[in-house]
Amino acid sequence: MGARCWGRLLVSALQTALCSGCVGDPVDPALSDEQREALKALETDTVPAGLIQTDAQFDGVHLAGYLLEPRTLALEAGSEVSVTLVWRVEAALESGYRPFTHLLDPDGRILLNLDDAGPVRAMEGLGGVPWPPSRWQAGSYLLDRLRFTLPSGAPEQVKLAVGFFRGRERLTPRGGATDPRAGYATIALAVEATSPTVPELTAPRLPSGSRIAIDGRLD
Repeated sequence: MGARCWGRLLVSALQTALCSGCVGDPVDPALSDEQREALKALETDTVPAGLIQTDAQFDGVHLAGYLLEPRTLALEAGSEVSVTLVWRVEAALESGYRPFTHLLDPDGRILLNLDDAGPVRAMEGLGGVPWPPSRWQAGSYLLDRLRFTLPSGAPEQVKLAVGFFRGRERLTPRGGATDPRAGYATIALAVEATSPTVPELTAPRLPSGSRIAIDGRLD
């Protein structure tokens, strides 16, 4: 085989490697037994109690709803919040897709990027995705737990934008609570502004029978 032919094979091999690195799932991370058990606990075959239902379909994965803690009409700005996205898996997604979640203000500006905010997406000490959507088990519900702190200056209405991306590509969602052009489903959250702390003012009381002397001095 000539040098030119070997050169073409080498270029082709490099292109294949680069392509698979950009699109394919990350190499399986070296999960510890404890981490595997933690992930296994996030898979169930029944609908979780307290589910707030939504309607969003991403190919074979359906956002059935979410769990919210604390479950109140309005979340307090500056407080810690836990949102569990409940995915009903009808079929695993194609290789290379990863979930994304952004906290947006009413104008669509990103307040928080939560792409790595939960154990399904990232774990300490691991370079890859612990549980990518291409490995989700069909017929199960997957609990995608996200924990974050609401910004202290968050507006009264915010939303979570939820979807899947692969490089610059996003899956197009279907359903009522979705924005197909932007490529995400939305979860609306109400925020209650933190009440400012007003310092308590006290003034000493004069003894009975005393009078205030006005002499122009500041003592």
